[in-house]
Amino acid sequence: ADTVKAKAGEAAADAKKKAQAAGETVKDKAQQARAAAEDAAAGAKAKAGEAAETVKEKAGEAKEAVKEGAEKARKVAGEAAADAKVKAGQAAETVKEKAGEAKEAVKEGAEKARKVAGEAAADAKVKAGQAAETVKEKAGEAKEAVKEGAEKARKVAGEAAADAK
Repeated sequence: ADTVKAKAGEAAADAKKKAQAAGETVKDKAQQARAAAEDAAAGAKAKAGEAAETVKEKAGEAKEAVKEGAEKARKVAGEAAADAKVKAGQAAETVKEKAGEAKEAVKEGAEKARKVAGEAAADAKVKAGQAAETVKEKAGEAKEAVKEGAEKARKVAGEAAADAK
């Protein structure tokens, strides 16, 4: 029984260790995902800043052009708007990509955790099965020993009875 207890205890400790490792993996993946999302946000800010700068520059050019002619001013303003749109679109794309990557990383982490936990459970089952086998064997041996003891006792009792006669 002590052997069974020990083996079951080992299996439980092992499963616990594997589950903790799985938890760590998920934590790591979540941190990576968070970092990726922060990078994406920083990138988007930078691109939005660049877009604003471009608009400012083009606005300066437009001001210059007003002196030269309203026609040129309209053209430059149109380019600035188009440019700003493109840059804002790129920033949005980058954010989307990074968010997608972050989501993937979290998903992978969760899957890995499930796999490790499953393996730990399977391992615990195997160890418990081995423990049960050991119990069966020991029980068999005990039964044998009791049988042998009973036979010996009968034999001795028989001899004692013969002696008494």
